[in-house]
Parts: sequence; C-alpha cells; structure tokens
Amino acid sequence: MVENSSRVGGIAGYVGAVGFLVAAGILVGAMVISDPGNNTGWEVYVAWIIAGAVGAISTATVTYAALRRSGGVRGGLAVTALALVVIAAIGGALVAWLWFVWGVVLSVGALLLVLRLRRAGMGATGRPTGWDWVLPVAWPLGLATTLALYATDAFEEIYDDLDWNYVIGFSVGAVLSAAALIQFGRWLGSAPVAPAEAPAVG
Repeated sequence: MVENSSRVGGIAGYVGAVGFLVAAGILVGAMVISDPGNNTGWEVYVAWIIAGAVGAISTATVTYAALRRSGGVRGGLAVTALALVVIAAIGGALVAWLWFVWGVVLSVGALLLVLRLRRAGMGATGRPTGWDWVLPVAWPLGLATTLALYATDAFEEIYDDLDWNYVIGFSVGAVLSAAALIQFGRWLGSAPVAPAEAPAVG
C-alpha cells in the first residue's frame, strides 16, 4: 500500500507542477494579449481555475504520499499537515482567485509536512535538503511580492479583473510550488520503499 501511494504521489508531483505552471502561463498570457478595458474571457478564467485546482489537489496528494512514506498519517504534525493541504485544495478548486488565502494555508501545511519529514530524517528529495523549504515559502513569497508591488505602484494599469501585481504574485507562488513538486515527484516515484525508509513517527 505504501509503495502504491508513493508511486501515485510521484505522478501527482509532476501533474501538480504542470498544473501550477499552466495556471501561471494562463494569467500571464491573458495580461499580454488583453487590451485595457476588456474583460478577461470566461474561458480563460475557467481554464485557470482548472489548472490551479489540479496543482492544489496534486499537492494534497503528494502530501499524503510523503506522509505515508515517512511512517504514516499519525501524530499531530501529520494529521494537521494533511488537513490544511486538503482545505487549501478545496479552496483552490472553489475560489481560485483567493490564492493569497488558500495558497498560504497550503504553505503552512507544507511547512508541517517538512517538519514531519525532517523528524524522520527525510525531505522533499528523500533526504533533508534546501528544497524542503521551497514549498512552505512559495505562496507567502507570492503574497509578499503582490503586496510590495501594490505598495510601490510598480504597475498602475488595471485590466478589469486582472492586473500585473496580482498576476506576478500568483506566478511567483505557482512557479516555486512547481519546482518543489517536481522534487517530491522524483523522490516519491523512485525505487520501492525500503522498510528502513518508513520509520514510525508519532
């Protein structure tokens, strides 16, 4: 069962990375090709929702697989981490435009996941590395980028429901998340789990 969930998690890592990259590309593309004053087409918005939801749901799947591979969904850290990423995944699917809320919740869940993995001597690549901290900082950094851009009036153009401040912030979170998910995907999709690799962690 652990091996199966790990393989599924490996696939989910790559799928989630593609989802977030496509979502960022959709928003950037919408800004580049749109004229000021024109509404963003509903098709673009729906495509963005789907891509972002794929990324968020895949992140929840990766979290579950990583927890299983590191000893199971047991203990406060594991249960809370999984609960937060599931809540964030639901938020990403239902209210995609509130990425600065569900994205930060996702990052908090990712932080708890990393703490749990580190307790087991593991990480995003299978062992503790700097990659462990990319997913936890991804969306908070995206939010900070958006707030900084608004504060400095870096981009004054408002394209109705979209502006560059919002799009750049989302893209920062999405690209960093994609990079981290690829690392998780490589690890989870690797060789079958050895008994010693999955210690019981309370």
